[in-house]
Amino acid sequence: MSVVYKDYNELKDILAKKNFQKRIDKLAQKYNGKKIVIYGAGLLFNVISDNYDLSKLNIVVIADQKFYEEETPEFKGFKAINAYDLENFDFDVILLGTFLAFQAENTIREEIFADGKDLVIESLLEKNFFEKIEESLIKMTL
Repeated sequence: MSVVYKDYNELKDILAKKNFQKRIDKLAQKYNGKKIVIYGAGLLFNVISDNYDLSKLNIVVIADQKFYEEETPEFKGFKAINAYDLENFDFDVILLGTFLAFQAENTIREEIFADGKDLVIESLLEKNFFEKIEESLIKMTL
């Protein structure tokens, strides 16, 4: 069962307790020199971008479906595009800035890149043990 936090301060406190900057630094080291897309511009990414140093990540664009109707050239200091325009954008890695990472990854792989393009996709959040089990169970039912 996924938990979605609706409160900015609650999520901020939870990430602080998890020492979330370590996760950002680990991702920055893993994807050093790679062009990174952040997929998702909701509560999670807002909390992260407002409270953590993302400067070591080479973020080239923020992609979200909400940018479809809005003409938003920039979001939180980054170029902003509609998620469905990703297929026309040059990048190496997609980091998921959403709570619903499994569903977001499916959308990316099955709708945006339905041609089967080889993609590197990872969540900004580390998966806990129960999330890994839940994901495995969902994949077995597909």
